[in-house]
Amino acid sequence: MADAGEFGLDILGRWTTSRLGWELGLKYVPVRQEASKPLSFGMFASFEGLTDFPSSSANRLTGNFQVMLSRLWFERWSTQMTVNYS
Repeated sequence: MADAGEFGLDILGRWTTSRLGWELGLKYVPVRQEASKPLSFGMFASFEGLTDFPSSSANRLTGNFQVMLSRLWFERWSTQMTVNYS
């Protein structure tokens, strides 16, 4: 996964051999938790495709969209709520 640093943008490119699938995605975090902001807010969207298309699959192409809300409470303790639509 590539990271665009200060912009809060991550780019995802993935290939798997389990079902010969690929995925392209973007994650954008416009609001990061800081002293003046108690929560972080981000979005993730991806597009996935299967090149080995078994007859039991309903569709060769799929999409995924997530909205994430998170909070870092202590150095090693955080919580995250994610709403997903696929």
